[in-house]
Amino acid sequence: MEFGAFGVDIFFVLSGFLITWLLCTEEARYGSISLRAFYTRRALRILPPALTYLTMLLVLSAIGLVTVNSPDFFASLFFLRNVSPGNPETAHFWSLSLEEQFYLLWPFLLVLLGSRRTRLRFAIGLLLVSPFWHWISYRLAGGPQFLNHMRFDQMYEPLLIGCCLALLRNDDKLLRYLRAPWLQARWFPLSAVGALIVLAPLRHGVIFAYLLVALFINYAVEHPGGVLNWGPVVWVGQLSYSLYIWQQLFCWDSPLTWFSRFPQNVIATLLAASLSFYLIEQPFARLRKRVQFVPIPAWLARWRIDPAPAAPEPQFQEQSD
Repeated sequence: MEFGAFGVDIFFVLSGFLITWLLCTEEARYGSISLRAFYTRRALRILPPALTYLTMLLVLSAIGLVTVNSPDFFASLFFLRNVSPGNPETAHFWSLSLEEQFYLLWPFLLVLLGSRRTRLRFAIGLLLVSPFWHWISYRLAGGPQFLNHMRFDQMYEPLLIGCCLALLRNDDKLLRYLRAPWLQARWFPLSAVGALIVLAPLRHGVIFAYLLVALFINYAVEHPGGVLNWGPVVWVGQLSYSLYIWQQLFCWDSPLTWFSRFPQNVIATLLAASLSFYLIEQPFARLRKRVQFVPIPAWLARWRIDPAPAAPEPQFQEQSD
């Protein structure tokens, strides 16, 4: 596995954790998960910068600077780029597509599964069957070289490991295991990073790498502050989504010859991401705060497998969604 691809996997683990944590926090506060509110907030978060980028590609395509064909554009627009080929300018939409597919499925499953223990068992079950499913998929495709490895069913492990971490931290009896002294020791973060450097390139060590990422996140939650709260790091973190959206145009097989060279490509990416964050993301972030909680409909509540009992407010609060 390449380190660049593993960087995306790290984001998947973090995303699975944060989304599940936010949903569990909402459930603890209101007694249920609001699917309507969740999907509305996600749309206001993801769509404006993504649609702005795709619109810019259409403008650049019209004047002959880039090439964007209709299948490529619509696959990116409807977040199916992970199962459809396209041009380099939209290649990074494969990960956005996989994220959106996760957003569509996971909250609905949380509602249907009901209790956190049932959700945790379900997620662990999917993780346990994933190696067998990969083997079956390889056989059906005629070999791994013929399989689309970006399909959701081939890439859900890092997301689910992040989900499991959030579910474990929302269970007081299981949380104590995550607070074991050896997991909270000062030497643990550096040891985890060192192990990740070794495991990330190894194809068969990737699942252990995902687990280490989850444990590193667990350590960071238990020890707020430090380098992650340093001003420039926080600023880059705030820009991270827009940075990811716009870096593809300037930094990877860019047809914009002058802008594709260093340091112009870095400057152009930072400038475009900053404009996207302050002029697009921030106004829509204010709109997200106005989204009202709407309980799930009664007919859907009746389909729950294991209704969740009332739970106390979780201890870790994450404000950004």
